[in-house]
Amino acid sequence: MAYNGAGSLFALGMRLTRLNQNGSPMVGEDNSYETDALVQMQFGLEYEEGEEIIQRNGAGRICLTYKAPDSLKRATISGLQFCTPDPNVLEFLIGGEVIEDEDGNQIGYRAPEVGSEPTPSGVSLEMWTQEIINGSFAGYYRWVFPRVYLRPSGDWTAGASDALVPEFEGFGTQNANWGDGPVNDWLYGSDRVWQYIQTDTFPITGPAFVEVETELTVTSVAVTPPTANLDLSDNETQQLQVMATMSDASVRDVTDMATYTTEVPATCTVSTDGLVTPVGVGESDVTATYGGQNDVCVVTVVA
Repeated sequence: MAYNGAGSLFALGMRLTRLNQNGSPMVGEDNSYETDALVQMQFGLEYEEGEEIIQRNGAGRICLTYKAPDSLKRATISGLQFCTPDPNVLEFLIGGEVIEDEDGNQIGYRAPEVGSEPTPSGVSLEMWTQEIINGSFAGYYRWVFPRVYLRPSGDWTAGASDALVPEFEGFGTQNANWGDGPVNDWLYGSDRVWQYIQTDTFPITGPAFVEVETELTVTSVAVTPPTANLDLSDNETQQLQVMATMSDASVRDVTDMATYTTEVPATCTVSTDGLVTPVGVGESDVTATYGGQNDVCVVTVVA
């Protein structure tokens, strides 16, 4: 389908998938759910404002002013509405429990326990919209949000005249471990907070579970460079890069998603995004960990 860059979009359906701690779709028959009860969803991008620096001379006059560019922080989600209080949708998005009768029929829903963290690993969302151009059907769009954390939005009202429409809000992050998705058909990576493609197909036919057959895991990580020599007097720093090899043999840059520790904090520190800064003379291992795997950069600091 050629991109036409025009038209109106109408929400058609959504697939919700549970994630494990690493962010991979959880394997099993009940870990992915499709529904055509989607009403709408509002989403955007949230930016962190860059630091503003102002320097003045002794007389108080401004001699330098600089503002760092704003940086993308995460996706924002609001107004996610479904036209029915489906207990499966509620359980996937905000935790809690589906209530079943003695015959296994779903008859209700229980909210999460007070004080619990109901969806600690988040879920992924895939949304399909229909494109209309000049009043005619022109195909579909598939939207991917590889890791989101949601909560109920405001109060849900059950009244005599207005329909009860469950609504949710929250945020989304990148998730390289989502890989090619729960049905192994996403070909465009998942290292962005959301993205979309045009497609000829709309796979959702109604409320139904989808079996997830393949779990993507991390088999190894590699830190570059493996060694770093820093001169304390020159205030040298070293930016690390972390590449993860996945169980499907793909290799992904997970520098911004890895966690970092330094063996000897008196020798060097490491930021949350892998920037090593010398503190004192000596040697220290800096370990990067992602998906249960780790690798080390040996840092030597000289005066």
